[in-house]
Amino acid sequence: MLVKMRPDATEDEVAAVEKKLNGLGYKTGKLVGTEITLIGVYGDISRLPVGEIEELAGVEQLIPISKAYKRVAQKGGPDKPIYQTVPIGSS
Repeated sequence: MLVKMRPDATEDEVAAVEKKLNGLGYKTGKLVGTEITLIGVYGDISRLPVGEIEELAGVEQLIPISKAYKRVAQKGGPDKPIYQTVPIGSS
């Protein structure tokens, strides 16, 4: 999940969101851009109190990341490919 902060969010507001998430047992990673700041939330988000996070100062939006996206972003190796070849037809 990503927590998108408002463009006018202060550093203290961003830090407070990270502290709240860390206190709930989640790892976080911060991406700071010129216009927005995103906080990545790592872990099982099925028990994340979404309402509590959305109400924190500076939070604009929570963006779920689907499993399909995570699958596409995975990297494999020669011994562990992330794809499978399936024959189609009689050839």
